[in-house]
Amino acid sequence: MDKFPEFYRSMSHRLFAVMDAIGVSEDIVYRRRHAYLKQESMRSIFYQLSEINIKTYHFGSQTEGTTTPEMDSDLDTLDCQQNFNVITDNSYWKTGKENMSIIQNDLTPPGHCRLHEVDFLSESEDYPHEECLFDEENRLILPNTFAVNVEKSAFEYLGFGYERHGPSGSPFPDKDIVNGFLCSTWPLDSSLWLGRPRALHWLSSEVIAEVLEGGCFIVSVGHPESENEKVEWRVSFSKSERVLTFNINITQIKCYVLLKLIKNEVLKLIAGDQFTSYHCKLVLLFTIERLPTGLWVSENLLSCLFMCLKTMQMFFISGYCPHVFNPAVNLFAGKITLNVRLNLLTCITSIINDDVRCLLSLKSDSLGNLLALFSSRVNIRSMTCSSDSALKTEKLIIGKLAYDEHVSLCGDLFSVLSYTIKPEHSVQECIKRIINHMKNSLHYFTNGDSYEKASAQMFVAYLCSFLASLYVAYSKDHVPKFVYSLVDVLYKLSESSLGIDVASSKLKLATLYYHKGDLQKASYILKTIENMFENHVTPICGNCDCNDSPHKEFVIQFSAYLAKTSQKRVLHTVLLFCDRNSRAVHLHSDMRCIDPPVMTFEIEKKVCKNGWTGRK
Repeated sequence: MDKFPEFYRSMSHRLFAVMDAIGVSEDIVYRRRHAYLKQESMRSIFYQLSEINIKTYHFGSQTEGTTTPEMDSDLDTLDCQQNFNVITDNSYWKTGKENMSIIQNDLTPPGHCRLHEVDFLSESEDYPHEECLFDEENRLILPNTFAVNVEKSAFEYLGFGYERHGPSGSPFPDKDIVNGFLCSTWPLDSSLWLGRPRALHWLSSEVIAEVLEGGCFIVSVGHPESENEKVEWRVSFSKSERVLTFNINITQIKCYVLLKLIKNEVLKLIAGDQFTSYHCKLVLLFTIERLPTGLWVSENLLSCLFMCLKTMQMFFISGYCPHVFNPAVNLFAGKITLNVRLNLLTCITSIINDDVRCLLSLKSDSLGNLLALFSSRVNIRSMTCSSDSALKTEKLIIGKLAYDEHVSLCGDLFSVLSYTIKPEHSVQECIKRIINHMKNSLHYFTNGDSYEKASAQMFVAYLCSFLASLYVAYSKDHVPKFVYSLVDVLYKLSESSLGIDVASSKLKLATLYYHKGDLQKASYILKTIENMFENHVTPICGNCDCNDSPHKEFVIQFSAYLAKTSQKRVLHTVLLFCDRNSRAVHLHSDMRCIDPPVMTFEIEKKVCKNGWTGRK
C-alpha cells in the first residue's frame, strides 16, 4: 500500500465517525438487511400462496445496507420463475420442469447467452410458446420478452393487473421488476473466477461455497450494442454478489458508500447516468482483491478510499471495467462513451492529487459540513448538537425501515386475502381455502429460514383473524362438522393474531368472543383498543393511495416510540391496517357476523393520516 501523509490516519477516524452519524454504521447496515430480506421472504410466500410459482429476490443498496437517507437508493427486485430449469449441459435436465439450455458461442457477447428450448424436438411439433424462433443451427430459441410474458399471463389469469415496461414489468404500481430464471451452475467462462490470482484471499471456504451454490440468473436483458439483442439474455450474478457484499466489513462498506456519494455529486455532473453505483461496487471488490485484508480498518478508511479511487482511475485509463466473476465482460461497453470516460479520468485524477478534499464539499446528508465540524476544535455544545443530529438520523432510518416493512406486509396480506376469497365463493369454500393457505404457510414456518419463519407466522396469524369472522358468520346457520372440529384450535390461533395491528384483528377476535358468549373477554379487547388510540396511530396500506410516504414528523415520533419498546409490538400498538382493501374482500356473510351493530365500527372506521378521527 502506498505511503500516505500522517493526517490521513486522524482524518480516517473522523470520517469513520461522520459515516456513523449519517447512518452508515454496523447496526443500521444490519437493520436494513434484516428489513429487506424479510420483505423478500414475505413476497415469495405471497406468490406461492397465490399459486404463482415465483421466488422474489431484493438486491441493490437498500438490501446491502450501503446507502444513506438522502441517497434515495432504489430497491432492485428480481422475480425468478420456478417452473423452468436452465442448464449448462444435459446432465442437469429435470423431470417436471420446462428445460432450457444455455448457448454461448461467437455470436453471443461476453456475459450473455441464448436460451434453447431443450424439450422441443422437431419442427413438426407445435411451438411450446408463440414467441419462439429458430437460430442458425435450427434450434428453438426463446426471445428475452418470454420471461415477462410468462409472468404477465400468470398474474392476469389470477385476476391481478400487470404493467410492462420494456424488458421488465410488475403487478405492483411504480415498481419495475426484472424477470429471469435460475441456473444452478455457472457458465464455463465465469467459473474461471476460482482460479484468478488474489480473487479469493479475503474469503473463507464457507463463503466461497455459498457463492458457488447461488448459481446465476438468466435475465431478460440483451447486450445494448448487439444486432441480436432481442434473443440475448444476460447472465446475472446478483445472488453471488450479494453474498460477497454481505461479507465485507464496515470499513469496506463505508468506502463503498463514499464512492457512491462522490459518484452522485461529482462524477454525475460529467457522466450523468452512464457511470453507476454498480461500477463503484466493482471498483471496491477489485480493490479488496488487491489489498491485504488487515489494512481494511477504521484508521485506514481514507487511505483505502484513496486506493479505491486509484482502481477507478486504472479502469478509466484502460477503458475497461471487468466483471468480478467474468473479467471478459467490460461493464463500460455500450454505456460510457470515449469522451465521457476521458473527462471522468481527468476528474478522478484531480481528486486523487487533491488528497480527496472533495469530501468536504459533499452536500448529501451534510457529510461535508459534519466532516469539517469533526475536523476542527469545537466546543462541547457543538459536539452535543452533532451527536443529537446523528441520533435523530438513526431514529429516522429505523422508523422508516419499520414503516416500509409494515406497508409491504400489509399489501402482501391483503393481496393473499383478495386472491383467496372471491365473491362467487361460498363461505364453506372460503374456509377450506384459508385453512389450506394456513397449512402451506406452516410449511415455511417449519422448514424455512429465520426470515421465512417470521413471514409465515404473520400470514398464519392474519388468516386466523379472518377465519374467525367467517366461522362466526357461518355458524349462525348450519355448521359443517369440519368447522366444529376446528373451534378449539380456532380460538387459540385467533389470539395469536392480536399482534397484527391496532384494531382490525382485535375486533375480529372480539366478535368471536361475543358470539361465544364470553362478554368479559370481548369487553377487555375493546377497552384495549380504545386505550391504544391514546397514542399516535397511523393507517398503513400496501395497495391503495390512502397513505403516501409518511410525514417526516410522524417517522420521528414513530422512531422515538420504537426506541422505548420492542419492535415486535409496533404492529399492534401504533399501526392500523387500512380498511379499504379488506372491505373489498369482505363477504356478505362476513358482514353478518358483526353483531351487535356497534361492532360495524370495524368496517366503518376512518383514520386519517394524522391519527384517529373516529367513526363516520
